[in-house]
Amino acid sequence: MKVKSIFFCIFTLLFLNSCTKVNVIKSNIINGELDVSAFNFNTDILLLNGEWKTINKKNSDFTIKEITKVPGLIKNKSFVTYTLQIKGIKNKILVMKLRRILTAYTVRVNGVLLLENGIVSDIKEQSKPCFSNKLIIMQPDDQGMIHIEINVSNFHDPRGTGLFEPPLIGMMTPVYNNKLFKILFTIFLSTTLLTLGVLYLMTYVARKKNNADMYFGMLLIISSFRVLMTGERFLLDLFTNIPWGIYFKIEIGTIYLITIFVTLFIYSSIENMLKNIVWNIFIIISFIFLLLNFILPPPFFITLFLIFYIQIFIMISFTLIPIMLFLRKKSSIRMFSIASFILLLSSFLFNILYSLGLSSIEFLIPITLLLFMIMQLFSFSKNLTQSLQESQKYAQLLNLTQNEQFQINSRLDEVLKKRNKQLEEKIAENKKLTNEVYELKKLSTVSLFTAGIIEEINELSTQIDTTILQSESDKSFITITNNKLKKLTNQLRNFIKPKPINVSAAPLNTLLLNTAESILKKNGIDYKITLPEKLLFSKIDEEEFSIALYNIFTNAVEASLNNKYVDIFLSTIEKNQKLYNVITIKDFGKGINKEDEKNIFEPFFSTKKNHKGLGLSTALTIIKKHNGEIELFNEPGIGCTIKIILEECESTKNYETLKQDTGEKYILVIDDENDIIQLLRRMIISIGYIPIAATNGEEGISLYKEYLLKGKNVICVIIDLVLPGNLDGVKIMHSLLEINPSVIGILSTGVINDPATSKPEQFGFKSILRKPYSVTDFNDLIQSLKF
Repeated sequence: MKVKSIFFCIFTLLFLNSCTKVNVIKSNIINGELDVSAFNFNTDILLLNGEWKTINKKNSDFTIKEITKVPGLIKNKSFVTYTLQIKGIKNKILVMKLRRILTAYTVRVNGVLLLENGIVSDIKEQSKPCFSNKLIIMQPDDQGMIHIEINVSNFHDPRGTGLFEPPLIGMMTPVYNNKLFKILFTIFLSTTLLTLGVLYLMTYVARKKNNADMYFGMLLIISSFRVLMTGERFLLDLFTNIPWGIYFKIEIGTIYLITIFVTLFIYSSIENMLKNIVWNIFIIISFIFLLLNFILPPPFFITLFLIFYIQIFIMISFTLIPIMLFLRKKSSIRMFSIASFILLLSSFLFNILYSLGLSSIEFLIPITLLLFMIMQLFSFSKNLTQSLQESQKYAQLLNLTQNEQFQINSRLDEVLKKRNKQLEEKIAENKKLTNEVYELKKLSTVSLFTAGIIEEINELSTQIDTTILQSESDKSFITITNNKLKKLTNQLRNFIKPKPINVSAAPLNTLLLNTAESILKKNGIDYKITLPEKLLFSKIDEEEFSIALYNIFTNAVEASLNNKYVDIFLSTIEKNQKLYNVITIKDFGKGINKEDEKNIFEPFFSTKKNHKGLGLSTALTIIKKHNGEIELFNEPGIGCTIKIILEECESTKNYETLKQDTGEKYILVIDDENDIIQLLRRMIISIGYIPIAATNGEEGISLYKEYLLKGKNVICVIIDLVLPGNLDGVKIMHSLLEINPSVIGILSTGVINDPATSKPEQFGFKSILRKPYSVTDFNDLIQSLKF
C-alpha cells in the first residue's frame, strides 16, 4: 500500500511540473541597468538577478551608489535602498513579484509608491517588519523605461538586510500562471506528505512494534505544514493579518520539530549502533531551543536559531559514523539503507540551506523525503526477498524424504512401546508392594487397637462385676459403663471398616451451638462462641461430623480443666477463588510438647494417662472423608488451637425446615406493655404453643436469632407497631426478614391511621391483630395461618 501511494505521488509531481509552459529565465543585470528589448514577455518570466545599485543612509552623499548582487544580504546594514533601471519595454504592462523579503520594504516604480509592506524606517523603533504576498503592476514611461526602487529596513534579523531571492517580472498571464502552479504544487505536495504521514501513524497504531513508523509519520506531517509556510507562502494568502513575529517563530519552530523527529527516527532505526545518551542530549537541546524560540523577542530568537545550526551539523556528523560502519560490509541491502539515510540527511540539509538563504529551491526538501521513502521500501523489499530465499534454503536442508521420516517414526514407536511395557510392569509391581505394606500397617494398627479395646473392656467388665457385687440396685453406673462399651465398639467398627457418609447442606452455626452446649456447658467449662450474622452451610454428614466435633471439644475440655475457658469462632476465608468455612476451637491449657506435636493425630497416641488416643485420630479421619482440612497451632504453656476448614455451599433448605431439636413450637411476642404480654402468654399456652417475650426491638431480634440458631421452631412473631427506642414494628419486621425471609410476622396495634395498618402485607407482615382483641380473634387468626 505504501509503495503504490509513494509512486503515485512521484508521478503526479512530475505530471504537474510538466503542465506549465512558462519559462523562468535568469537575467544578467550590470551596474543597475537591464535591457529587455529582445526578451519575449508573452511566454517567459524574467528573474532580476545581477548587479543592483544600492544606497546606504550612512553615506553623507545620497547620490553615491554601490553595486550589490541579488540575491544576497548586506551585512551590518539596517536600511538599504535597491535601484534598477529597465529599458527596452515597448507598450507592455508588466507585473513584478517580490519573493522572500523577510522584513519591511516599500516599492516605488518611476517615483510612484506602489507597495508598502510594514513600516520602513532607518530608525529601529519606527521600523515594523511584515510579510506579504502581492503582485505589483508596472507601466513604463514614454521612453519605454521602468525605474524600480526598493527600500528595505531590517533591525530584527542578524543575518543582514537585502533580498534573499531575486524579484521576477513578466506579463500578467505568465506570472499569474506561474503563481497558480506554485500554489497548486504546494497544496499537492503538502497533502501528499500529510497523507503519507497519517498512513505511517496508522501503521504504528495497528502494529505498535516499530517506533520508527510513528517518528517518521510525525516528520512527514510537520514537513507538510512547513511546505505551506515556505516557497509561495500559501498561508499568507489565507491569513493576511498574521503578525510577522508569530509567523516567523512558527516557521523556525518547524525546523526544531523536524530536528527532534529526525533524531528520534534515526535513533530508533539504527539504535544498536548508537549511544543512547548522545541522542537524548540532541533531543533535550532541541526542546530547549523550541521553547526559547517562542519566548524570546526578535532579534534574539533569530540569533538563537543561527546558533542551533551548530548542533545540527554535529548531529549530521555523528550520524555519518554508523553509515561509514555500514560501508565496511558491502551488500545490496546495506547500500539501499545507506542511500536512503543520505537522502534523509540531504532533505534535512536543504532545510538548513533554505533557512540561511543559500538555496531557493524549497521543493527539494519534501521531494527528497519522498525519495527517502522509496529507497527505504526498496531496502525493505530487498531484505524480505533475501529472507525468503534463506528460508527456502533452510527448508530444503531440513526437508527429509518420506521414507526417512517413516523409518524414524517406526523406530520411535518401537522404542516407546517397549518403554511403556516396562513402565507398566514397574507400576504394577509398585502397586502390589504398596498394597502389601498398607495391609501390614493396617494389621499392625488393628492389633494395637484391638489390644487397647480388650484392655478397656476388661477394665469395664471388672467394674461391672464389682458394681453387681456391691449392689444390684445401682443400675445407673451399669448404664454409663454400657454406653462406654458401645462407644468403644463403634470406634473399633469405624476404624476397621469406615461407614460411608451421607452428606447434605447443613448449618454449621446450629451444629456448633448444640455441640458446645451439650459438652462444654455440661462439663462446667465457660466458653465464648462468635458466630457470623448469617448461617454458614457446608456439605457434611451431620451424625459423623458431630462425632468429630465431639472428640475435638472433649479434647479441649480435658485441656481446659484448670482454666475452664474455651473460645469458639466460625468464619469464612477465600482460597483459590473459593469460599471456605473455618471452625476455630481454642483452649487455654498447657499446650503440647514440641516433640509430641507430630504424633498428635496418630492412633493410640495420648499425652494423658488412661486415654487410648483415639479421639483426634478419629476426628481427622472423619474430616478428611468430608474433603476438609484440620490444622493444629500449638503454643506450649499457653494452649492449643484447632482449625477445621470445609468448603462452603449454598443452603438447600428453608430456615423453618432445618432440623429441630424437639417437636416444640414457639411464638415470640414483642410488646412493651406487660399486660398485653401476659394476656398473649395465656392465649398461646391455651392453644398448645410455648410463648417467649421481649419488651423492645433489640431484645426481640436477638431472642429470635438465638432460638433460630439453636434449631428452635419459632412459628411466628407478634410485633407491636409502637415500641420504645429506635426500632418500631415495621423496622423490626424488616430486620427479621433479613435474618429469615420465611419468618411469619403478625402486626399487633390499636393505631388506625398508619400505612402499615391498612396494608400490612406491603411491610412484610402476614396479617394484623387489632387491639383490643379477644381469645376468639386470636385463635381464629392463628388457625388461619396453618402452620
